[in-house]
Amino acid sequence: MYEIKNSTISHLTEWEFKSDKMYYDSSNFPTIGIGHRIMKKDETFMGKKLMQDVLSNDEIDALLRQDLNVRVKAIDTICHKIKINLNQNQVDALVLFIFNEGTIWNGLSNVINDKNNTESIIRKQWASYNKSLNKVVPGLINRRQGEVDLYFSVYEGRNFYVKSFTNAYGKIVNGYGE
Repeated sequence: MYEIKNSTISHLTEWEFKSDKMYYDSSNFPTIGIGHRIMKKDETFMGKKLMQDVLSNDEIDALLRQDLNVRVKAIDTICHKIKINLNQNQVDALVLFIFNEGTIWNGLSNVINDKNNTESIIRKQWASYNKSLNKVVPGLINRRQGEVDLYFSVYEGRNFYVKSFTNAYGKIVNGYGE
């Protein structure tokens, strides 16, 4: 059985922007904590209104655990979909992917499960998940490269993949979060 380990949390917090108050992510979704998308204007957590209150580090960590265990269910999803044995880097890479993409990863799981597929085929499929709201997002290109490198145990650390780009508002953005 696979589990969320410290390495999983480390990789996830490395890629997700951490904020104690609400911000709008690169796709303009209200977000707080470690990549927690606020789904309703009145959403609360531990008695705090996520659209307006400030979270402590402990609350941010608890919200992340909730997202992994309840909303995302990353490990259960991996165990259900992937039929090959995975090492911890592979589990961590898939948790990162699922946390960011949610449930739309059938194509990737099918490619990974097919023993005839090569590394290049898996990399190509993984890289295809680079859009938000039907637009290619430079940060997702970087993130997918980091995830697939982690999957194949050649991960360089998030800073290796971060590239600067100019967003739709003419603002220079470094890396994944704005």
